[in-house]
Amino acid sequence: MSRLWRTKTTRYLATRAITAEELPLLIEAMREDGVTAVITPNGVKWFHGSYSVTKAAVADVWGLTDHQIGRVIKYIYGNDPF
Repeated sequence: MSRLWRTKTTRYLATRAITAEELPLLIEAMREDGVTAVITPNGVKWFHGSYSVTKAAVADVWGLTDHQIGRVIKYIYGNDPF
């Protein structure tokens, strides 16, 4: 699993926002790891390979907060990178 999508240090006392430059890097790292997202009428569905996974599981594995995974989902709606 590629964790090198962050362009700056991850050593902070609080979580750092995901920048616009980092979002494509995160999506590419997810794609390399086999994680995909599909836009459906009921929202974004997450998959690892052919297995459906929850948004919470994706956020937990990638170390994302609720706000950060929300930003990723907004990016997916706007750009459909998968």
